[in-house]
Amino acid sequence: ERGDVVEIGSHAHRVTAVGDISGDNFRNLGHVTFKMNGLKEVELPGDVSLEQGSLLVPEVGGTIRIRRSEVAS
Repeated sequence: ERGDVVEIGSHAHRVTAVGDISGDNFRNLGHVTFKMNGLKEVELPGDVSLEQGSLLVPEVGGTIRIRRSEVAS
């Protein structure tokens, strides 16, 4: 949901928009597309837009975590 936080290693990125099929893709395919574009509306239905910035390459064996915001907007 918009306002949730994606943690990639020690870096946290706030979700700005979620595509209609991104949750289904993640559950059924184990696939998610994160875009660091800060958009309030996704470009494609499988996208998850995060705050504008640079996405770092995760370390091998690192952790990617999605956590609910206390106050999702």
